[in-house]
Amino acid sequence: MQKIQTQETLSALKSGEILMTRKVDQIQFYALVNDRIRVQNANSRYTLSIEEWQTLFSDEDFWNEKLDAFEAENNCTIKVEIQGWTDYATNIYTGLLSAEGPDVVYVTEYYDIITSELIVPLDAYLTEEDYDLYLYLTQGAYNSNGELTGDKLTTFTIDNLGYGYIAMCANNVCVDGDPASDASKNLRKGFATLFAVYRDTVVNSYYGETASIIQYPISNTSWAAPRPADEGYETAFSVDVDGNPIYTDDMTEQERYDAALQAAIGFFKAAGLNWDEASGKFVA
Repeated sequence: MQKIQTQETLSALKSGEILMTRKVDQIQFYALVNDRIRVQNANSRYTLSIEEWQTLFSDEDFWNEKLDAFEAENNCTIKVEIQGWTDYATNIYTGLLSAEGPDVVYVTEYYDIITSELIVPLDAYLTEEDYDLYLYLTQGAYNSNGELTGDKLTTFTIDNLGYGYIAMCANNVCVDGDPASDASKNLRKGFATLFAVYRDTVVNSYYGETASIIQYPISNTSWAAPRPADEGYETAFSVDVDGNPIYTDDMTEQERYDAALQAAIGFFKAAGLNWDEASGKFVA
């Protein structure tokens, strides 16, 4: 199989997503499913293991060849190291935290590294020539109105037919090894109540207007998705262990956090955890 020389794109392949690359007139699709890479084009269809994928597309010789000219022009030495997927994030972040990480690194978990202050803005290092060469350094710079949509560029958003969620393994988050018991269910409901109350803050601070909160495990783009006006519609994990509403419409954000914490304590007590009133903590 001929290697596709767009490895910086191929490294972005994520589980559950489909990636398309184009070389000359050939379009090729890739999908990561159950730790196997499915590859399809007009002439063939086959599946690769992770190791086979890395052998084909994580080619240090390819990058070294591309960087030879840069090294010669700038009188420097660049070492290219291809990390395996399994421990990639751990190795990179450990190196960055210890100040022994690489000078240039490909990452995808931007929120984590930004909040950990592991990267800094490049603004101070950019020249006017850089801004002339790279289209997206200043959003909308190519449009006379300074916006993302104008006389030169047009941008638009589309609904994603999927959704993200937090999951707990019932076999691990349980009481006395019985994931189906009422105690185990209350334990998980306690954690879920705490996770749920912070969803608005997390999603709004990271995604802004490009994402929204859903209360049921179905994309809002589906005709079958429950709507707030539907009978019986309610916010996920918004009732306490006795079935009473946790929140009221006039609560502040902090009051909602406090109410969720008290509701979670009620679930944990129902799960059989030992609550110490004096210290206000659960004890062994």
